Amino acid sequence: MLLTIEVQEAMDALPEAQRQALILYAEEGFSYAEVAEIMRVSLGTIKSRIYHAKKTLRRLLPKSTLHAIVSCETEPTTRKDES
Repeated sequence: MLLTIEVQEAMDALPEAQRQALILYAEEGFSYAEVAEIMRVSLGTIKSRIYHAKKTLRRLLPKSTLHAIVSCETEPTTRKDES
């Protein structure tokens, strides 16, 4: 729960355009090209926004939180159709 609160607070601190791009890419699973189309900006703009969003999050979040996020992302998961 604390991890979620820390990440949400850091996300809230991002400029709106960076936050939207990162959510579409990281949470919704759209490609850079799809995010660019959705947001009606160039691909280069999306790459820049996501890069700067990630850079800002790395600066805002404690190292322990970043480590926990990376650990969660690299743990193997069992899909429902595989069990």
